[in-house]
Amino acid sequence: MDTVIDEIFEKHIPLGYLNPQNIDNIYKTDLEKVVRALEIPPSVAASRFLIYGNGNQGQTHYFLPIIANRLDHLVMHSIS
Repeated sequence: MDTVIDEIFEKHIPLGYLNPQNIDNIYKTDLEKVVRALEIPPSVAASRFLIYGNGNQGQTHYFLPIIANRLDHLVMHSIS
């Protein structure tokens, strides 16, 4: 099952979704972190990611919990 999940992440999920963006993983030097922390971030609408499929494909019992765990820094909503 891990290979299927890894394949889903490699082929279908953009890299921007995989890691939360914060000061620690965006900027390289300590000085840049301090200067950038003082900036007011621009207002951008939240990105959305939709997982869908026909019934009985295992998306809610097998795949969704693993994907939700790896993307836990994103806001999740169920529309089922």
